[in-house]
Amino acid sequence: MALLSPETVPVKMYKWDDVGAPELKKTAANGAAEIFKACLVVGYGAKPSAGWTMPFEASGVKVFRPQIGAETDFYLRMASDNGRQVDARIYQNMTNANTGNLKLNCAQRFKYTQGFSSGKWLLVASPRSVWFFCEQGFFLDTSDLLSKSGAFFFAGDT
Repeated sequence: MALLSPETVPVKMYKWDDVGAPELKKTAANGAAEIFKACLVVGYGAKPSAGWTMPFEASGVKVFRPQIGAETDFYLRMASDNGRQVDARIYQNMTNANTGNLKLNCAQRFKYTQGFSSGKWLLVASPRSVWFFCEQGFFLDTSDLLSKSGAFFFAGDT
């Protein structure tokens, strides 16, 4: 697949208001990495998973692997999720939750529930890509919502 010769792939959509969907709260137990695990690997309610695997999981670390395809194989490692932000990195050739060939290390952690969090999230997954969106807002003071905005995250094949 190339930019000038796109390929149609199936996608699955997961949302905060699906029956049995995990909640997004400002706690490590309900953070983005847990939502990724539910959507990509385990499934929830009547929704099946997106077909990814989780080859490694250690204390505070979850490693996700998409289905094997023609593109370069990769692993998405999410660590230190505290319910507000998570360290996300892309690896190749991982041998455990902390060892592999690091390919992408963002300068900052993915900040997904800064300020006010409505708990609304959306995850769209293909066999080899994932998009995650969540709503958040910021206050001018303790009573007035200044603006609603959101955070988004992408990993995978374009």
